[in-house]
Amino acid sequence: MSEYDLYEVLKVNPTASLEEIKRSYHSLVKQWHPDKLDCNSAENDVASAIYDRIDKAWQTLSKDELRKKYDQQRREVKVRQEYPINDDIDIDDMEYHEDGNYSYDCRCGGCYIISENNLEAGIDIAPCFMNIEKQITNPLVFMAKYFCFHYAWKAFNI
Repeated sequence: MSEYDLYEVLKVNPTASLEEIKRSYHSLVKQWHPDKLDCNSAENDVASAIYDRIDKAWQTLSKDELRKKYDQQRREVKVRQEYPINDDIDIDDMEYHEDGNYSYDCRCGGCYIISENNLEAGIDIAPCFMNIEKQITNPLVFMAKYFCFHYAWKAFNI
């Protein structure tokens, strides 16, 4: 993950369409391409650095698969800043139920639950009512954190 936000580099909203991203990219390239500027060596170095960021942002956000991966990483960073992880749980350690849910007993006496649909949708984090968080992993690269059951059923009608 980059140390700067690629959407901010291209001055677009994360929900921007590819066409909006393309327009912004072309506008910024015209403004910052070192060959287009009439400046001294130091200013040219700054312009080159800015142009490189713009180009890197375009190379990532213009390709659907790379953009999805970047968006996922961006969400994970945001969530991890807001909700630190206390434990990792392999999905194989969870009990599978016929309704498509996995469960795991919480140390507070409750039960963490995650559905197959949540895993497929990339659900990333959910604390129990005591703010205990678990991260689910498995060899198929499913990662999620899950809700303590007696918190989730009240908050999300699960």
